[in-house]
Amino acid sequence: MDMRRLIQNWELILKHFYPKWIWALDSQQQEQERNKTKLDPIVTKLVEIRAAKTLARLDADALFWLNDALSSFRYYNYPGSLTTGDCNEVVNWIVMKKRVGISATQVAEFRKLIGNDGMAITEYRREVQDLNNRKIKCHRVFPMV
Repeated sequence: MDMRRLIQNWELILKHFYPKWIWALDSQQQEQERNKTKLDPIVTKLVEIRAAKTLARLDADALFWLNDALSSFRYYNYPGSLTTGDCNEVVNWIVMKKRVGISATQVAEFRKLIGNDGMAITEYRREVQDLNNRKIKCHRVFPMV
């Protein structure tokens, strides 16, 4: 498996579920040489959630990596669909402009997770979808001083 190609296309998605709508924060990852990155507090908890539908409690510092992703004050937003299952169009995608560092070792830990089908999540690719008249908006947020 070409880890460099895998990391370039890898995304970490945080989901917040509402009854009829899902907000997904997407931060594309950038390969880093060192094994310990700001994602380490999440990676170290993966052993507790190997199987689908299991939970683990994260410390508050587990989301500090978001500070880097949000530091450019730029993001893209569009209404879209789930990337797995029945692909319902119920997602409000928020894609951060700035990439966050992750090592090949950390990506390998994510690939040990077991999906709903009981198989390891080794790779997932969904074909690029048509826009279907949806608009992608670029937002620039100015920090409050």
